[in-house]
Amino acid sequence: MSPWRAAGFPLMVYFLFLSRQEFILIRKDYLFSDRDSH
Repeated sequence: MSPWRAAGFPLMVYFLFLSRQEFILIRKDYLFSDRDSH
């Protein structure tokens, strides 16, 4: 594992952990907005 990847892995996991809940909200907002706009 390269140094930059070893340093970026915790950040990526932390980002995915936070964005996992936001991704669900974004999917709901996207589906509802897409259904309303179209």
